[in-house]
Amino acid sequence: MSDVTNHPEQTAHNSYAQPMNYPDTDLPVHDFSKGYHPEEITKHTWSIGKYNEVRNQMYVSEIYTSRKAAIHMGIDIWTEAFAPVYAVADGTLLGITNNNNHLDYGPTLVYEIEFDEKPLYVLYGHLNWDSIQELEAGMTLKKGQKLGLIGTVEENGGWVPHLHMQLSVNKPEKIDMPGVVDISDREEAVNLYPDPQILTGNFY
Repeated sequence: MSDVTNHPEQTAHNSYAQPMNYPDTDLPVHDFSKGYHPEEITKHTWSIGKYNEVRNQMYVSEIYTSRKAAIHMGIDIWTEAFAPVYAVADGTLLGITNNNNHLDYGPTLVYEIEFDEKPLYVLYGHLNWDSIQELEAGMTLKKGQKLGLIGTVEENGGWVPHLHMQLSVNKPEKIDMPGVVDISDREEAVNLYPDPQILTGNFY
């Protein structure tokens, strides 16, 4: 069982736990509207990639079938590989998988929590595979419980190490969610995949 006791006392919005041990200060926020520039990300120990951002020329893998797949549906918390990630609330693990395509999530988990008296589903992508092997579908999770570690570039789809945190109001059929959507689907997507800052508090 993963460690339940080593999460810091800091809490996030509405008494939810922080998903990572980022500092309680304003973090740099990237603008990926003009593309992906790893050298800008690695200048910072911690930084943020925005939700509902138009990201042009960033998703060029064959898994993104639409040329307009550019609207980012999660929050990115960029940091170093092997940084720990934590459950934001009590919940139930739906499962783990390895989405090991180029520019995909790599090792991924999804868990269910309650928000506003309704189920809400939380995805963590770009994890370290070895660190989540003790997790099993159906496992009860506690707020602040360590769930795993951030993966390296080689195992997380080729991205600079970070946590992609995404929410869904609908239970996903697989341990996956569309991290980016077509521009034409933006209005529907923001209703299906709410801003994770409702749990983390505002980064920007």
